[in-house]
Amino acid sequence: MKKAILMMTFGSPEEITFEGVADFFTNIRRGVRP
Repeated sequence: MKKAILMMTFGSPEEITFEGVADFFTNIRRGVRP
């Protein structure tokens, strides 16, 4: 399920990087939806 959310957010598995995931969760903690 988490992978599906990341895929929907970043577009494709190839675009998922550690920095991208870190920024993604950082934005969620701040309450900001990209």
